[in-house]
Amino acid sequence: PIIVQGPAWSGPRYFSLLSKQADPYVIYDVHSYEPFSYTHPDCGGPNCGGLVYPGVLDGEAFDKKYLEEEVLAPVVKFQATHGVPILLGEFGLQFAQAGGVDFLDHYQEIATKNGWHFCLWAYRPETQNATFVDFDAEKWKAGYWQEVLSWFP
Repeated sequence: PIIVQGPAWSGPRYFSLLSKQADPYVIYDVHSYEPFSYTHPDCGGPNCGGLVYPGVLDGEAFDKKYLEEEVLAPVVKFQATHGVPILLGEFGLQFAQAGGVDFLDHYQEIATKNGWHFCLWAYRPETQNATFVDFDAEKWKAGYWQEVLSWFP
């Protein structure tokens, strides 16, 4: 297989710019960190005041329906149009936030419903620049990892 990404770090909003390739072994890769102000908050840490999922962020009501019908809709449409495999190659949270377990679960549920492969991006301090050095996803509360493990019965 060959994994093909789109522009803007393979964001879902730009997925319509991809073209179906003639090679039958191509997998189309999307990365989604929407809503970005929730997954990468300005406060630079966990449990930022006022950030909660589902909720209102950047003036938009974000919940599972919005993720599926707005954020990931271009990917769903591309797959339906072309009958191709999709990889949700990155999704996750830079820092644990209120409702984060549900947020991760909703992305996984959307991927599973659509038959996509998926990869959770777990931020680790040794892979990030100096601004993230104090963060370690393995120190998140057990509920996050219990949720992730539940995806693989």
